[in-house]
Amino acid sequence: MYSIGFIMPYFGEFPTWFKFFLKSCEYNPTVNWVFYTDCEIPESYPSNVSFNKASLTDFNALATSKLGFEINLTFAYKICDLRPAFGLIFEEYLNGYDFWGFGDLDLIYGNIRKYCTEEVLSANDILSSRRPFLAGHFTLYKNNDKINNLYSKTAWYQYIFQHPAHKKFDEKHMTTTVKYLAKDVKVSFENWAGSDGAWCLKKWHKQNGWQIDFNEGTVKNKLTNEEYMYFHFFNLKKDNKVEVPNIEIIPSTFQITDKGFVV
Repeated sequence: MYSIGFIMPYFGEFPTWFKFFLKSCEYNPTVNWVFYTDCEIPESYPSNVSFNKASLTDFNALATSKLGFEINLTFAYKICDLRPAFGLIFEEYLNGYDFWGFGDLDLIYGNIRKYCTEEVLSANDILSSRRPFLAGHFTLYKNNDKINNLYSKTAWYQYIFQHPAHKKFDEKHMTTTVKYLAKDVKVSFENWAGSDGAWCLKKWHKQNGWQIDFNEGTVKNKLTNEEYMYFHFFNLKKDNKVEVPNIEIIPSTFQITDKGFVV
């Protein structure tokens, strides 16, 4: 079986729904998540999730040493621009994985292996859960020198990595790279994710008609019976009113509504 490891640098505070995120990781026992973080580590977490204590300053030093030029990020979200270089930056953490990936925390996973099958992985160098772009919330890269250095085919990557503003390099620029500058790279763009948003007129709008059931590792829209590899609730997150039950042990079944989490 192809091994998959997600590298997750995250700084500040974990979101209030983090225990629910971890519960969805638990139901994917053959996939690993490696956190690189200064956040408080939970008292309990699944065996396929690990935590490495580090600060944003540590990340800057590590990225500088790996990339060969100065990285001095001043806010954590800017790390998204450097995601395509994680295979190099975090090579010690990703050693032994056949594929490495990155993702967001404003989502709940379903059955990842149902979609990222051995057949699909064997046929591709890069997998994205969104068509026709590379998705910042879920992209897998084959863990080899060619793919780990693919970001450098973009002539202005150093400028973007060092620029103080977020430039969407992981999605916008890398999509251009894999489509037009690296035609020998096999890339699969899929529609595997559910979302509470819809792209219309160059802006994300709230999507109507969803209620998500998480049932022992399966994620479905209760209203349409659609199953997803994961559900991305970035609009709900933006409302800053996500209702999260104050419970220690997360059950094996729960729901996500337009208000938040329900057990």
